[in-house]
Amino acid sequence: MLKRVLALLAVGIAAGGLSCGGSSNRKPADGGDGGAAAGATAGASGAAGAAGAAGAAGAAESGGQAGIGGAGGVDGGAGASGGAGGGGASGGGAGAAGARGSGGAAGAAGGAAGTNSGGGRGGAAGSAGAGSGGTGGTPSIPPALTWAREGSTSSILESIWGSGPHDIYAGGRAGRLVHSAGDGTWTIQTTNTSATLTGIWGSGPDDIYASVNANVVLHSIGDGVWNHQMTMAGWTFQNVWGSGGNDIYVVGPGAVHSTGNGVWQTPGQAVADGVTFAIWGSSPTNIYAVNSTNTVGQSLTIFRSTGDGVWSREATPDGALMQSIWGADAQHVYAGGNLMLFSSGDGVWTPQALNLTAPGDYIAAIWGAGPNAVYACSQLGYFYRSNGAGQWSDPEQVTGSGLCYAMWGTAPNNVYITDTFGILHGTY
Repeated sequence: MLKRVLALLAVGIAAGGLSCGGSSNRKPADGGDGGAAAGATAGASGAAGAAGAAGAAGAAESGGQAGIGGAGGVDGGAGASGGAGGGGASGGGAGAAGARGSGGAAGAAGGAAGTNSGGGRGGAAGSAGAGSGGTGGTPSIPPALTWAREGSTSSILESIWGSGPHDIYAGGRAGRLVHSAGDGTWTIQTTNTSATLTGIWGSGPDDIYASVNANVVLHSIGDGVWNHQMTMAGWTFQNVWGSGGNDIYVVGPGAVHSTGNGVWQTPGQAVADGVTFAIWGSSPTNIYAVNSTNTVGQSLTIFRSTGDGVWSREATPDGALMQSIWGADAQHVYAGGNLMLFSSGDGVWTPQALNLTAPGDYIAAIWGAGPNAVYACSQLGYFYRSNGAGQWSDPEQVTGSGLCYAMWGTAPNNVYITDTFGILHGTY
């Protein structure tokens, strides 16, 4: 930020780029007060405006008036305080603090009082900046991705997860499970089951679980060998998630818990009267599940638990039927189905404007690289991008004639989808 006495130019560095703040100058009166340069206004979403330069000494009785502090930018910090006036017969008054920017912090304190000069008295100290807070700048929707198919196109894959960009697993029909080091090559691992692998999750590269559409859960230590952990006869599972290696859930017949010792809770935890499709949590004490229902028109299909085995319904809009759930953290949680719903963790779910293109289509998978980079894929293969502020891109058909089942990634430029034909990898 560059500042000059008498004519102040401020450059506000915005969060999304560089923008120049405006500037204004107060000219000295003939034979009276010295001039004061006003502080520059910061650019949108930028840093605070610069402090006003101290006024030059007056030719007559009083010293220069101090500069006015710069106003805070949108979502920026507060303007700095003005400097004290230069010496004249009387010291100039200190500048007022910069106004508070929209979304910014309160203005800084006023400048110090002017110094005595030539026997004159010092000017009064400036006052603190005021102003109300604002909402801050809106982030951009993440860039579009370029999609490429990887691995075999002969298998329907319904689940995907990785411990990082170089350790990724995908599973699906007929017990098929493949692994990649992130290089585009996928290697088959033997699972010894013919049932569909419906979900994959791990606490790390040496502790991975796969839920199965059968009464078994698969577990591996990352060596390519998958052990069978048996559960109650008749159970089938739709998804798996855990907060850590000693706190894992599989869902389907409600929720079934394990402490990581290979034993699964019997009986399971009742969620609702239908099938529990998906589970996600931000911690061991903040867990969500989405559940179908046998009650016609039932809209209360999101449930929450503190980890005590009790699941409570959270109110959703009438007609909402959920299939998927994911969150960036406890304050940014999304549930998808025939609507896209958002909650800040307060138990209130509100719809967001996401355009499902065809009757009967629904959000099958949600994943994000963070609160401001959220992605969704519909059953019919339409991909959506969001800035996390309720704005979603137009739908992009990415799977051709394939159906989208699951999504996972590591960054906005590294996203994977599993579909009818295998694996799609999105990059930019």
